[in-house]
Amino acid sequence: MITRKHKDSLFRFIFGRSDHKEWLLSLYNALNHSNYTNPEDIEMTTIDNVIYLGMHNDVSFIIEDNLMMMEHQTTPSKNMSIRFLLYYAKVLEGYLQKRNIDLYKIGSIPLPNPRFIVFYNGSRETGEYEEERFSTHYKGSPNIELVAEHYNINKGMNDSLKDACQALEEYCWINDMIVSYRDTMSLDEAVEQTYNNLPKEFIIYPLLIKHKAEVKGMILETFDQDRFGKTMYESGFEEGEARGIKKGIVKGEDKERRKIAIIMRNANEPIDKIIEYTGLTEEEIQKL
Repeated sequence: MITRKHKDSLFRFIFGRSDHKEWLLSLYNALNHSNYTNPEDIEMTTIDNVIYLGMHNDVSFIIEDNLMMMEHQTTPSKNMSIRFLLYYAKVLEGYLQKRNIDLYKIGSIPLPNPRFIVFYNGSRETGEYEEERFSTHYKGSPNIELVAEHYNINKGMNDSLKDACQALEEYCWINDMIVSYRDTMSLDEAVEQTYNNLPKEFIIYPLLIKHKAEVKGMILETFDQDRFGKTMYESGFEEGEARGIKKGIVKGEDKERRKIAIIMRNANEPIDKIIEYTGLTEEEIQKL
């Protein structure tokens, strides 16, 4: 199922650009301790412009014999390995079609080595580095595995990785500044103040200035999504959604349910999903 276009996150806006592959190459080198120098070695394979099966692919690319898939998250999820598997199947399909590879040939078909990376910088606390394995979603012993590597890039986390990639360090600086300003001002004011203090020597400075209105929209939506995830968690919904467990929202106070509904509406979530999460009627939601 393919649904509406999705607004880019700032992470994808910076690292998913074909006109600035050097930033993505630097991030690849930082993750893999490699020293590639030619950005044109990168072949972009990102699933563009659509939400595939209700999910949004951030950055995917091939360099030599390696396939990298990267996702940005503001709400930690234990289901990224499932999402990566679906993305990987779609990207692999495109890889085979582009090269006119016949799956029915007798000989073995060589494939690029995949690696699946999650960059997290939301407000909920997580470890600096965690691995999530696809096999943990089964009760038995499956003969399939995929490992999603989760990197926390909040302030004070994975500093060596940031030091090795200037664009990542600058991206994280923006997020850290907004978080610090939000203690004393609104989100709009925090974003504007961050822009006012944006160092001109940043390599991403020209891009952010040129597309200021668009970037501000991305940041506002990202922080709304983070706030939505945090509110859902604190209200008791937690990860039990997958098992049909709805703690504290439907049974909770009306004020809290309305608060969650407003956040979901601001994040452009569909009405039926808001009804499911909050227990409010469509008429009540429309009035909000």
